[in-house]
Amino acid sequence: MSLRWKIFSLYLIILIISLALTGLYLYRYIERSYLDNVRVNNLMQANMVSNFVSRFVG
Repeated sequence: MSLRWKIFSLYLIILIISLALTGLYLYRYIERSYLDNVRVNNLMQANMVSNFVSRFVG
C-alpha cells in the first residue's frame, strides 16, 4: 500500500512540475509574440504618421 502511494505521489509531483514548466513556456512564448506584435503595430503607426505628415508637408 505504501509503495503504491509513493509511486502515485511521485507521479503527481512529476505531473505538476511538467504542467508548471509547460505553463511557464507558454506564458513566455505568448508574452514574446505579444511584445513583437505591439512593436510591429507601433512601427506601422509610426510609418502611417510619417506618411501622413510628409503628404501634407511635402
